[in-house]
Amino acid sequence: MEITQKNRLTYFSGKFSRLTTGLLASLFFCLLGLGSLQLQAQNNMGVGTPSPDPSAVLDVSGTDKGMLVPRMLASERTGIGSPATGLIVYQTDAPAGFYYNAGTPGTPSWIKLNGGVVAIADGGTGANTAAGARTNLGLGTLSTLNAVSSTEITDGTIVNADISNTAAIAGSKISGDITGNAANVTGTVAIAKGGTGQTTAGAALNALLPTQTSNSGKVLQTDGSNASWVTTSSLPTQTGNAGKFLTTDGTNASWKAAGATLLVVDASTASSFALTDVNVRTYILSCNGRDLSTATLTITIPNASNYPAGTSLVIALIGHSDIGATVTFRTPSNNLFYQYNNNGTSSGAGLNQYAEYITDGVNKWYRIR
Repeated sequence: MEITQKNRLTYFSGKFSRLTTGLLASLFFCLLGLGSLQLQAQNNMGVGTPSPDPSAVLDVSGTDKGMLVPRMLASERTGIGSPATGLIVYQTDAPAGFYYNAGTPGTPSWIKLNGGVVAIADGGTGANTAAGARTNLGLGTLSTLNAVSSTEITDGTIVNADISNTAAIAGSKISGDITGNAANVTGTVAIAKGGTGQTTAGAALNALLPTQTSNSGKVLQTDGSNASWVTTSSLPTQTGNAGKFLTTDGTNASWKAAGATLLVVDASTASSFALTDVNVRTYILSCNGRDLSTATLTITIPNASNYPAGTSLVIALIGHSDIGATVTFRTPSNNLFYQYNNNGTSSGAGLNQYAEYITDGVNKWYRIR
């Protein structure tokens, strides 16, 4: 059959008409299959809604169906190569749930999404209350949260954070030094632990002193190591002794007039004289006309150690009719340190005789005139 120019035009027209009809039919059935799928000019898609939210690339709506994301095992999830940040999957084996990559493709960090209580294994507390969380984490209750174990007490690992401001610690549990403000410390610290064992100042003083029972009127004295209560010697009567000062001869106390440097002693009959007043510097032995031609006199003066070094002592005999007597000077230890007799060569023979001595303050008297 020869195809003319006219026949060619008729042929191609039929072909085009049939092609156009087929394409339109295919497009119709495609749109019919998509159902409620809506394509918008803003390049987002809505499934189940004619107006997808403009902020979503894909808006899926429905009241009787859900949406499934890829489901896989944990090993498959962790095997995803370079997972995008934010990639979400559902893990079907334990612990099952939704996981998303909070890390980067190079360093994934899969986080399980939880609604409700987060298990301890997933970084939570496994409880929905503070008390339950403390129990699950082994912290106990609030009353025991700040409790300190006996081990911490003995090994010295307690720190301030271990003890609450209201914690009460028995003294028997404390060893070593306590530093800081002790305003809140109650109870007592034993004397053996550096305290007084008492709660008041008066009681503390009594606890540290020797017992005061039956020691009224006594004074506290120490021997350099221990303190004790001792009875003081009674003072000489003060009546008639105004202006005098108290002195002692080493055994007895007496009142002496201030500046009492001269003392007159009656030597009219006695043969022995004990001159004991260490405050006197000049003794006058008045003989009142006594004949000393054959007399023997013994005069005892204090030891040299009773005076400061350099102290001088003058002793004079006056009022006698003759000086032929033997005069012996001694100290309390009966040591002879000067004797004058009629065979002596000392000057001053006659009615008045005197001698002056000076001490080294230790054990010697020296006659200087």
